[in-house]
Amino acid sequence: MHFEVRKLISWWLCLSSKLITKALDSSANYSTEKKMNKKVAIIGAGPSGLLLAHYLLRRNNQYQIDIYERRSDPRLVSLSKRRTFPLSLGERGMSALSKIEGLEEAVKGLSVEMEGAIFHQKNGKTRLRSRKKPLFTLDRTELAIALLNKLQEN
Repeated sequence: MHFEVRKLISWWLCLSSKLITKALDSSANYSTEKKMNKKVAIIGAGPSGLLLAHYLLRRNNQYQIDIYERRSDPRLVSLSKRRTFPLSLGERGMSALSKIEGLEEAVKGLSVEMEGAIFHQKNGKTRLRSRKKPLFTLDRTELAIALLNKLQEN
């Protein structure tokens, strides 16, 4: 599988993952059905778009995926110039990441584990609310970078 980052138009970033089909061995027994590679364009290289790309690429080379993003590659932008905000991933979010080998561990390494929250009330008192299962909080851009790096590894 080949994955490259390239500029499509001056302000659009195209992340192109081109699947390399294996040469058929003439001596092997193959089905007569031809596998069709479906072309998929994902608009937005945020965490959801990049995770979708991961899931589609795991489907036995059925998809050729192009990811389009208005902003520059976040791995090349300095931290001070990023537009970002924190995300908290619960059990379902971490479960989605765990399907990609090594991604859950990478994200946990970038995250702060939250086992509760403190509420500051108008009367000046605080109230602690603990959670049964922790939330993992991290910067949205750091999550996107972790997803991009995993795409390049594959």
